[in-house]
Amino acid sequence: MPASGSSASTPRTATPTYGADERLKANSTDERVPYVVQKYGGTSVGKSLDSITGIVESYLASHRVVVVCSARSTETKALGTTNLLLQASREALQPASARPTASGYQTPLYPKRVGSGYFSQSMMSSLSSLKDDGRSASPSPFQPSGSARANTGDSGTDTPSEWTNGSNETFEAGFNATVDTIRRGHLAAARNALNRGPLRDELEAEIEHDCEALRAFLNAANIIDEISPRSQDSIIGTGERLACKIVAAALRDRGIDSELVVLDNIVDQSMTSALDATLTSSGDQGVSQLGQAFYDELSRRLGIRLRECGHRVPVVTGFFGPVPGSLLAQIGRGYTDLCAALCAVGVQAGELQVWKEVDGIFSADPRKVHGARLVPSITPDEAAELTYYGSEVIHPFTMEQVIRAKIPIRIKNVENPKGSGTIILPESDLTASVDGLDRLPTAVTIKDQILVLNIHSNRKTISHGFLARIFGTLDRAGVVVDLISTSEVHVSMALQDFGNARRLERLVKDLEKIGEITISRDMAILSLVGRNMRNAIGSASLMFSALARAQVNLEMISQGASEINISCVIENKDARKALNVIHDSCLSHRPVGVRSGDGRVKALTRASVNPAVLNVEYAVRGELSMKAEDLSHRLQGGDKSLPFDKVLYANIGNPQERELKQQPLTYWRQVAALVEYPELMAHPMAAQLFPADAIAKAGQLVQEFGSVGAYTTSKGSLPIRKRVAQFIEKRDGFPADAEQIILTGGATPGVAMIMDLALCPGDGVLIPIPQYPLYTATLSHLQAMPVPYHLDEKRGWALDLASLKKAIARARTNPSLRQLKALVVINPGNPTGSCLSEGDMREIVQLCYDESLLLLADEVYQNNVYDPERRPFVSFKKVVRSMPEPVANGVELVSFHSISKGVSGECGRRGGYIECVNLDPEVDALLVKMASITICAPVQGQIGVDLLVSAPPPGAPSHKTFAKESAAIHEGMKARSKLMAARLNSLEGVECQPAEGAMYLFPSLQLPPKAVEAAHKANKEADTFYALALLDATGICAVAGSGFGQEDGTYHLRVTTLCPDAEEMMSRIEGFHKEFMAEYA
Repeated sequence: MPASGSSASTPRTATPTYGADERLKANSTDERVPYVVQKYGGTSVGKSLDSITGIVESYLASHRVVVVCSARSTETKALGTTNLLLQASREALQPASARPTASGYQTPLYPKRVGSGYFSQSMMSSLSSLKDDGRSASPSPFQPSGSARANTGDSGTDTPSEWTNGSNETFEAGFNATVDTIRRGHLAAARNALNRGPLRDELEAEIEHDCEALRAFLNAANIIDEISPRSQDSIIGTGERLACKIVAAALRDRGIDSELVVLDNIVDQSMTSALDATLTSSGDQGVSQLGQAFYDELSRRLGIRLRECGHRVPVVTGFFGPVPGSLLAQIGRGYTDLCAALCAVGVQAGELQVWKEVDGIFSADPRKVHGARLVPSITPDEAAELTYYGSEVIHPFTMEQVIRAKIPIRIKNVENPKGSGTIILPESDLTASVDGLDRLPTAVTIKDQILVLNIHSNRKTISHGFLARIFGTLDRAGVVVDLISTSEVHVSMALQDFGNARRLERLVKDLEKIGEITISRDMAILSLVGRNMRNAIGSASLMFSALARAQVNLEMISQGASEINISCVIENKDARKALNVIHDSCLSHRPVGVRSGDGRVKALTRASVNPAVLNVEYAVRGELSMKAEDLSHRLQGGDKSLPFDKVLYANIGNPQERELKQQPLTYWRQVAALVEYPELMAHPMAAQLFPADAIAKAGQLVQEFGSVGAYTTSKGSLPIRKRVAQFIEKRDGFPADAEQIILTGGATPGVAMIMDLALCPGDGVLIPIPQYPLYTATLSHLQAMPVPYHLDEKRGWALDLASLKKAIARARTNPSLRQLKALVVINPGNPTGSCLSEGDMREIVQLCYDESLLLLADEVYQNNVYDPERRPFVSFKKVVRSMPEPVANGVELVSFHSISKGVSGECGRRGGYIECVNLDPEVDALLVKMASITICAPVQGQIGVDLLVSAPPPGAPSHKTFAKESAAIHEGMKARSKLMAARLNSLEGVECQPAEGAMYLFPSLQLPPKAVEAAHKANKEADTFYALALLDATGICAVAGSGFGQEDGTYHLRVTTLCPDAEEMMSRIEGFHKEFMAEYA
């Protein structure tokens, strides 16, 4: 059983296992394939069902998936199903005088026979009998398969049509109205999740059945005026049952073979009788607590039940019970997490995943601390402390179940499934990875609604007698103390505020028999948590000194015996300020006194650098590129053992790289040489060596610059910026202002500068998927959030406006998001080679206006359009200016261009420009200040920009050569792209959309399951595994699609179309691909 947890962190392939019906994706029946248990919370089930089904599908090829669901919630937990069910229970027991009435209200439906209770599962007809369903070969997800059917607790309960009505007299409507609210919400969810058809009809019938059974049960409780704890559990279990039926049906509708697993009777009489001896001493409110033996037996039974599902994906109700003493009393509202944990133990899962609406555990609440960062890994002790002191992580008892079994827990975001999340590792597994590192404290958290009780002894009793009487009083009152500070005659205790004046009065009255009582209200507990604080010197001093400087008063101080938590009580009004102060002082800098292995304090370690840098990934210069460089060095050193004689760099658009051999444009190099060495222009042979227009252009530039070794203004040479403005005016037909143009060291620094100016930590930026990794790398560095919107591969990577709008809607509900700030468009596309239509561009511009988004237009490939007659390049500046008012002057736009692409390919000279449109004048001024930090762009890069926008005109001495060379480069790239796309499409399992521009292809890969399994064992994404094998066998360095972003469950490869001998390159790829597919067939 893996302990590292990495095996289940990300989906691996698009080649799933199929069930009995080969059209349905399903779990593998191979025992070697690891289980992953995925627990989805109520809000995820209520608001992100599409994401859930996509996540489940993406894991099927590499894991056997078990899904555990909580009851649905939507906008707030207060209106969640569980709370509504509790409300209905209370309403059923209200006195008749307190209940609203509704004359003529229909009497609830009653079953003719109760069977094992209202919560027994309705057994509906199999989908196999529904002739018009295209997937009729698989049975309904509402019916268990095979031997599992005997264990579901079904007793033949009738369907709703077999139920009968009672009298039509006036009926109390309180709980009926609440049941109707539950019913309407779940029916609406079913209709949103599934298209019309037999499956949805069956799901709606199931919902109606369960709601009417609930109504009948509550009516019976109303008649006898009693709801026992066991009955309360049964009522609450309706929520999980309804949620799981919707999820199971949604999976089935997506083509995934699923099975609803209801656990109402997993705990039977034989089990409870055998385990009576495991009840421990009474806990809160006199309830005897179940011992660990009970949960061990329960996990064993769960494992048996889940394995009986075979290839079908179990969708498990998080409610299991009823259990002795009531599920709520034994466990509380966290029973779904515990159920998922026990399922993970039962099937010996590789990982338990808890899917939430946030990316994982943060160093502080990101809604309150803008600099809060994701914590990649954490110990169980740290997670328990954070949970206890206000952060909703996972209940310590739930953690204990899986950690005892050496199963890691990963917390992930249902709306960001590609994110790594936070992993809770068993202590022994985390020790090796962090020991010896200067590790910061893990997190700071706040627990509010606290009151402080101070007790001063009124008599000279010995301390143990004084404390014993206090704790005895608290125990009888069922009061839990969060923090305590004691002396011989004085005790201060921080408690959760009761919200119940009478209960507090009774407690104070009893404590006044022991001593004098004072109470402080509106307090909060501030806790700094971190495993490494055990060894750090001065952590407490750093924390309290920072609070003192911020003038935050301390009411109490406490440090736990484990030494991983320092807590204090402060006034609630100071809570947000204190959080930010402690985060900045204790979690953003290495604490004084933390030492490395030799005892010496090091200035820089991995733990003390800017933590945002640790999350930066840049795929085109990543693992594959570094390995290619190593192979190239080996070849240069005379290594003859490799199966190739040169490395072909198809990973990055670098046309003049040695092996790609694109020749520079003669005119460019002539001007550059003359500007670099102006004395050549005065040489007697100059007119014979250089054309007159090149000499004239060089002379003009030298006159403007003085010397290429001198700084220019921070915005760049004004004469060049004026010529850029003229180029833009000629291209677009609209005026351009040189003062709104800044020359940059390529497009990359321009993007970084704009994002650095625009984004605060927690801000969101919409980026296309797939995208150039520059954007996600920059966002990680700035601690901003990428908000992906997917392009439509089947339509040639066209814009999917619905996906874009859906991404915006989801982002608006993300509590981790500070503000949705900008939208990135890459046109022509990298890595896709697609070109946007003008209609799509107008839609994007209008959307940016409607949503108040900054539009960032990456247009560096505007000179790489293969068929300008059919799909000419149109700039976003032109589209914005052609829109009606107020859009034309309302959309804020920054566009980027570069000398690295097009036909120039001058990547190493580092030249480019940005144009700003409709920005606030004050923001323009701040942007100039940002540019001034770099002093100026490289002058040779600025010269390149001038040559980019002012080519030799017709009739000039250099024009014919320039035009011939440019056309040859452009046509060569176009021909290679066409040839490579056709050859890639001829390969087994490869599909490549033809490129309309840029210099890349982005084919999709369908890889054999054995290849995926091999990638899994190597801890690699399947496309990375393929790309590494391609490099080792052929010397061709490509980039895995996972580095650019892709739809879950799909895999791609990005290759450039720059290799001059595309025939040789494709022959190498074809030979490798055939051998690879045969090896893993």
